[in-house]
Amino acid sequence: MNLVSMMCTQQHSDGPLLFLGFSVDKDGKMLFCEKLLNASQGAGTSSLRKHVLKCLDDHQEATNSTNSSFDQNVGKLLVANMIIIHELYLRFVEFIRFWEMIKYRQLRFESMSRNTPKNEIFKLYNMERDKTLKLLESIESKVAITTDMWTSSTKMGYMVVTMHFIDESWVLHSRIMRFIHVLSPHDATSLGDQLMTCLLDWNVFY
Repeated sequence: MNLVSMMCTQQHSDGPLLFLGFSVDKDGKMLFCEKLLNASQGAGTSSLRKHVLKCLDDHQEATNSTNSSFDQNVGKLLVANMIIIHELYLRFVEFIRFWEMIKYRQLRFESMSRNTPKNEIFKLYNMERDKTLKLLESIESKVAITTDMWTSSTKMGYMVVTMHFIDESWVLHSRIMRFIHVLSPHDATSLGDQLMTCLLDWNVFY
């Protein structure tokens, strides 16, 4: 069952039916055509379903004709960026209301599970890592490495490794190289091994 069909059959516990494109109040206002329909619990659902599906089809045709350059991959990267910047849960992409908003704007954007943004975030990391490595190749300055350790509320130890450098325009840059779960004991040997692994991965030796 696709998202449209699922939402066209879902009924909310507080009375109003939850249709994609309808408001959740008893007025049942369509977001696409702004037509007011009776979406109360006691009303028949057949006409509502028909209207929703027709309205979505009309909106899809309009979207296809006005936005032929839509790129699914770009959309997934934008979602991954949003999750990173706003520190959202990966399961955010499974929220029905999120997709109600997305489908209103772009029906061709395919629904996804939490694994999709997870993969996109790794892809973004690799892209940014490659950009940073190219930037490092273009500068002549040294790189300063700092580490920070802390313990989480679950008593797990973490270390973050950050590089700092100045580019050719005298702009200071800071890049997180790795965020590491460090097993006990947190002594000089184990921390040094983790740091060396990180430096080898980034090929940073000065």
